[in-house]
Formats: sequence, C-alpha cells, structure tokens
Amino acid sequence: MLRPFLSLFSGAAAGQAIVFAAAPILTRIYSPDEFGVLGIFSSYLAILTLVACLRFELAIPLPKSNRDAWQVLALCMLLVAALSVLLAVLVFVAGDRLLPIIGAESIGPYAWLFPVALFFSAGYQAASQLALRYREYGTLASTRIMQASLGAFTQISAGLVGLSILGLLIGQTISVGSGSLRLARVLSRKAPDLAKELKPHAILAVAKRYASFAWFGSPAALLNGLALHLPTILIGSLYDPITAGQFFLAQRVLNLPLLLFSSAVSQSYMGEASELLRSGVAGINKLFWKLAMLLAALALLGSLCVYYLSPILFGIVFGEAWSTSGVFASLLACYLGFRFVTTSLAPTLIIFERQDLSLIVQILSALAVIVSFGLAWHQDLPAVDTVLLYSLSMTVPYIFGLYFIYRTVATHALRQ
Repeated sequence: MLRPFLSLFSGAAAGQAIVFAAAPILTRIYSPDEFGVLGIFSSYLAILTLVACLRFELAIPLPKSNRDAWQVLALCMLLVAALSVLLAVLVFVAGDRLLPIIGAESIGPYAWLFPVALFFSAGYQAASQLALRYREYGTLASTRIMQASLGAFTQISAGLVGLSILGLLIGQTISVGSGSLRLARVLSRKAPDLAKELKPHAILAVAKRYASFAWFGSPAALLNGLALHLPTILIGSLYDPITAGQFFLAQRVLNLPLLLFSSAVSQSYMGEASELLRSGVAGINKLFWKLAMLLAALALLGSLCVYYLSPILFGIVFGEAWSTSGVFASLLACYLGFRFVTTSLAPTLIIFERQDLSLIVQILSALAVIVSFGLAWHQDLPAVDTVLLYSLSMTVPYIFGLYFIYRTVATHALRQ
C-alpha cells in the first residue's frame, strides 16, 4: 500500500495545506454567520452527494471486467443527472416553501447553485472510484490540489470584491467542479472503446448484480451523512447562525488532517485489497492488522493534540472572534479519533459486500444524533454542553463499527 498511499497522501496533503493556509484569511474576510450559511450549504451538499449514486460507485473497483466497471460508472452518472435535474425543478418551483421546512432558509437566494454543485460533486465521487480501479493515484492527487487551489482562490477573491456569502458558495462549487472535469478528461482517454460500448441492458445487469449496494449502502450513507453534517444545521436551528459558523469552522479544520490521512489510507487500501481479492491472493488479513495498529497509534496521538491545543491555537490562528471554535474542537477530539480509525478501515465491509453491517453502524450514528440533540433541546443546554454530548454519543457507533470490521476480517481469515 505504501506507493499508492504516498501518492494520494501527497496530493491530499498539498490540497489540505492550501485550504488551511487560506482559512485564516477567510475568517478575517467573512463573519461567523456567513460561515454558518456555508456550513448549511456544504452539509446538505455532502449528505446528498453520499446518496446521489445510491452507493453503486463503491462497486466500480470490484468487477473482474473493465467493461462492467464502465457500465457501473454509467449507471452512477445517470442517477446523478436525474437527481440534479429533480433538485433544480424543486428549487425553481417550490424552493421558497421547502427551504424553511428543512432549516435551510438562509441559502434561499443561492439555492440555484445547489444542483450544479451536486452534479459535479457526485460525479467526482463516482469517477474517483474508476480512477482507483485503474490505479490512477497521481491523477487523483492532482485533482485534490486543483480543487483546493481554485476553491480557495475563488473564495478569497470573491470576498475581497464584496460578494459575501455568494463568493463562499461559488468557491465551493468551482472546487468540486474542477476535480470532476479533470478526472473526466483522463478517464475518457483511458478506455475509449469501452466507453463507447455502454448498453442499457448491460447497465441494468450490473444494477441487479450490485443491488445490495443500493439496498444497504444507500441508507447507510444517508444516515452517515446525516450523523456527520446534520449537527451544523441543528445547531443553527437551536442557537443561531453565528454558533453554527463556529461549529462549522471547528469541524472543517479538524477534518483537514482527518480526511488527509483517512481518505488516502482508505482509497489505497481499497485499491490494493480489491486487487488481492480479485486475483485470489491471500494477504488481506495481514494487511488489515498492520494498518489497524498504525491507525490506532496515530488516532491516540492526534486526539491528545486536538484536546489540549485547540482552545489555544484557534484564537491565535483565526482571530479572537473564533475562540469558541477552539473549545468546540477540543470537545470533538475523542469522537474524531475513533472515526478516523473506523473510516480508514471501512473499505473492508465494502470489499466483502457486508453493507448490512455498515447500515447497522449508521443507524446507531443517526440515533446518537437524535438522542444528543433531543436531550439538548429538552434540557435547554448551552451550545458547549450540546457539542460535548454529541461527541460522546457519536463515539459509541464507531466502536461498534470497529468490532464489525474485525469480525468480518476474522471470518474471512478462517475460510482461507
């Protein structure tokens, strides 16, 4: 895994370094309430991106035939296009009535951007899986840098010329769009003959073959997205956009190193473990245990650093107006440590097609959000106590997730 990991990690590291370098500038151009609007927009975008392909994109690295992999990609893009068009119609026809119901009234003037951002974001998600199949790790790394660079440049430039919230949202849309177009150009040259052989009956056949990804993976992804991104929306509803902006910045900054490592690890692990499984070579068990021990050590070290340093560093780096974000970040440290290990190893359940176990974990995550924020609303808790309760509640599902992953690998090892 070392070579693909280093390739993906270097691209992700460069991209996240750009995002982190831009953050202190953005927090001095935009106010916490403007970041709150970005947080709500990004949260809904992330949730729908996860389910736009009904999780069929996760099946792209698995077929033995490249032709079948392209059929799965075509299925994904059809689903993405259909959902994007449907959302565009809903925004145009009933946006003014629907947005207040889902707590997204603040993005009303900019809702027209949402279907565009969703199409590119979900399209990138599907195309990246095909890139993993072809081991185009360098291409994936370059798209991460492109996304971060164009997104940060657009948001900073738009803020300086006074575009306010619109500048943040356009930057977000350009960021995901640039990565999608880059992957499309590379992959279209990879297998032009296969791309021309896409047939409706073949697409339907792969949809039936990997139907479990939709039946189990799609609800699991939706629940996962809700558990991870709904808190920003709920905090905005329980308190105010300023508090939502503080929480969103804490999550965004902490997600930089988490996504930096976990996405590179999980993608390289998915690519190499899938190859081992397709070729019938033993070794997944050994690969899993070496990786798990390394991830546990990194998670412990990272959680301790976040807990003790965040309250001090946030005010210094982002300005005194964002000191509350540092407190929120320290409270999320334990939960993010478990999440880092579990999400990095999560491809294990995909490789062995145990989406049912993943669904159980995400049901527990959704219950954790409901219980924590329900108690916060009922007891009228302050925002700091609500974030702590959310963090502790979310730790439990990821512990269960680690157990399920361990049992899956142990069962496979016994069968060999």
